[in-house]
Amino acid sequence: MESTYEEACARAQGYKRGFSEGHKQGYRKGVAEHKITYRCSVCNGELVLKPGENDHIAMKKMMSDTGWGHSSCHNAKKAR
Repeated sequence: MESTYEEACARAQGYKRGFSEGHKQGYRKGVAEHKITYRCSVCNGELVLKPGENDHIAMKKMMSDTGWGHSSCHNAKKAR
């Protein structure tokens, strides 16, 4: 049985809506799992840590300077 033009348009619209909703859900999930935030020390407002910005660079330096690393590396070092 052949589809009518109207049926084909309805399927295309359904595909577009489904794709858009799936994209939105995936984006929300990605943000929830990967967004890094911290609080402003002055107003307590939320700040988002973005790669390459000054706060990101400072965070990487601080973590390196204060000995942060893989737990497996620290555990192996303790075992020596």
